[in-house]
Amino acid sequence: MFKSKPGIALMVCIGIFFGIAGYSHAQYSGPGGSSKSTSTSDKIKSVLGMDDDDKDDKNALSVKKLERDPVYNREVVLKGRITKKTGKKEYRFEDRSGDMKMIIEDRLFARKDISENSRVEVTGILKKEGKKREAVFNATRLKVLKK
Repeated sequence: MFKSKPGIALMVCIGIFFGIAGYSHAQYSGPGGSSKSTSTSDKIKSVLGMDDDDKDDKNALSVKKLERDPVYNREVVLKGRITKKTGKKEYRFEDRSGDMKMIIEDRLFARKDISENSRVEVTGILKKEGKKREAVFNATRLKVLKK
């Protein structure tokens, strides 16, 4: 196809660009998200028990507690499941005590396959936004936990 060095270099650069772009694509495969399956490396990690999981939930709040006693403008941790994608960056999050709306940027899903069955730890900040001054949880970190 290309016999010159600049042509080959161009093809290598294009291949690297598309390889990186595809690798860092956000992946939520639950309701409302894409139907992309879990990657082989994630399946192997899961089978071997190599997932990151913090069994110590003392730092995690529950949805019910956060709604009852809101902690605004401070970073908090929630553990549970992302059950549905409801908008471009909006998701429903659920733990044993209840569920709530979250704003999660696509970049936080980079290199993570997350479905509605995945247990996650979401770190974020609860803020009052909009005309109604509604409480909105803005995620700043997303970590997949062992099932």
